[in-house]
Amino acid sequence: MIARCGPDGPVVVIDHRKNQPGRGAWLHPTAECASAAVRRKALAPALRVDGLTVDLTDLVGSLDSATGTGQPEEQVAPDMSTP
Repeated sequence: MIARCGPDGPVVVIDHRKNQPGRGAWLHPTAECASAAVRRKALAPALRVDGLTVDLTDLVGSLDSATGTGQPEEQVAPDMSTP
């Protein structure tokens, strides 16, 4: 993710292809990790941007669309028992 200048100030943008110029920050694509980063106010120092405010619902929505998942599906192994 990187910070871009928007009309209302700096905004966080998900860099899907990891090729945008500027300073970036890594974040796990989970709501828990995004919530912790916003709660600790860790994104502004990581991106070195003053006045950065992050909307958690927008950030989680962007992460979900970036990974292509809304909720992770439970992985279940096939039944391998013999009759």
